[in-house]
Amino acid sequence: MKKGTGIIEIIIYAAILVVVSVFVINSLLITNTVISKIRLERRISTNADVIMQKLIREIRLAEEINASSTFDVNPSDVSLNTFLSASNTTPVVLDFYTNENNLYVKKGGESAIVLNSNNVLVPSFMLRDINASSSRAIKIELTLQASTTRHSVTANFYGMAILRGSY
Repeated sequence: MKKGTGIIEIIIYAAILVVVSVFVINSLLITNTVISKIRLERRISTNADVIMQKLIREIRLAEEINASSTFDVNPSDVSLNTFLSASNTTPVVLDFYTNENNLYVKKGGESAIVLNSNNVLVPSFMLRDINASSSRAIKIELTLQASTTRHSVTANFYGMAILRGSY
């Protein structure tokens, strides 16, 4: 009986090692891709939550929509006659508008504030004026997009808010 390993055994062991290594590396690459997409989706979801909460809260606080608002086009913009806050009834004009894939809010004479983060784009922002006999509302259709060098994720979000005192 011979002691030790022969060349054929070494070749077989090496082939098995290569096959297992390919499966492990492929699994790691797939996991990396999934994690990257999940991070993008989380980034979009967080931005959508902040933007939709701000839009709906401010629309609900508003008493009237200014005539300068544009609806049913992409991008839409809205100008609202509203108040500084729910507890401060000082009248103020509030504007939501887009520029270069960013969504802005401008309250009174203050500087405009970007609502989306710098790594999330707003490719579509459409508002629809819903004017019923006794109430007035705004339907929001928002599309957000986040990208890396390899991946891109886009998601649509919808909401609606009834103006103050119109229900």
